[in-house]
Amino acid sequence: MRILDRYISTRFLIPFIYCLVGFSMLFVIGDLFENLDDFIESPGWFLVALRYYLLYIPSIFGYITAVAILLALLSSLGLLQKYNEISAMRSAGVSVYRISAPLLLLAFLISLAVFYVNEEVVPDALRESRELKNQHQGADYERVLNNVTYLNRATNQLFYFKAFRPGNNTGEGVTIHDLRADGSPSRRISAREAAWLDGTWWLFDGVIYSYPLNDIPIKQDLSKKSFDFEVHPVDLVQSEEELAYRGYLELRETLERRAGYPAVILRPMRVELQQKLALPIACLIMGMLGVTFGLKSGRGGMLAGVGISLVLSFLYYVVYSITGALGNQGYLAPWLAAWAANIVFGGIGLWVFLRLN
Repeated sequence: MRILDRYISTRFLIPFIYCLVGFSMLFVIGDLFENLDDFIESPGWFLVALRYYLLYIPSIFGYITAVAILLALLSSLGLLQKYNEISAMRSAGVSVYRISAPLLLLAFLISLAVFYVNEEVVPDALRESRELKNQHQGADYERVLNNVTYLNRATNQLFYFKAFRPGNNTGEGVTIHDLRADGSPSRRISAREAAWLDGTWWLFDGVIYSYPLNDIPIKQDLSKKSFDFEVHPVDLVQSEEELAYRGYLELRETLERRAGYPAVILRPMRVELQQKLALPIACLIMGMLGVTFGLKSGRGGMLAGVGISLVLSFLYYVVYSITGALGNQGYLAPWLAAWAANIVFGGIGLWVFLRLN
């Protein structure tokens, strides 16, 4: 049976590699069209662009691999069906589950490879690609940092920016927590926008909640007001640099260090932590779906395989994105927000797979 396993595995791996290369080229070409003008303006632009995209490719590896597995399985199994090789295997007493075994094992091993790449390669590659892009970007480039947190331990103030633009020192979705020595809140300021002007922070369109001891909270509307916070924009950038492009273990350590932060600040990080485990497992989920539909679809051909792959992949990432956003907003628990797509599609795939005969 080892010969059969090698044969089935080879028939899958060849189109899988083609799919990986093809999807990578599509992403690179799409990004290149968007940034080509900026690269051309820099000296030695071809080598700069080549280095940038060599660093860029690992960051998309986790997203394209699951789709490549699904498409490769549907196309390879479709060809085996077309030439009656699946029928010959089953006539020889080989069950569909035995045929599926090497393919599911490969999908699982690829899931482990995706986790390793995301953990060991992607963080450093993203840091280098970002620095390279910043060095050669045109004047119109605007860098945006998302979900920036900063704790000023001297004043016991916690700052959160949903988005911060270092270029003009402005931010959106700002929340500032004033904490007492015991960690309880004494004041919370929320504002739609913030700007660093003439050495002072200005907040716009928000609300201030004060929490007196042994009394009810006091609410005060805020339209436009300056605050003398002891935090500089460079502090926010440096704080974000410590958190940017982190792997699973690094992110988990960060959450442990920030255990006392308010839940609303830590929520996006907790969702992201779970997603770093859930996304590689998508390779195994897509592998099971590919095997199931590939063995059931008969001789639908390559075109049918492409269509099924696109539809399933699109639906998976729609659910993955929506539940992730709901988790960031607090409507779903972090683990459920990250794993919902895997639960839904994995459940469907397992139910259909167990009914193969």
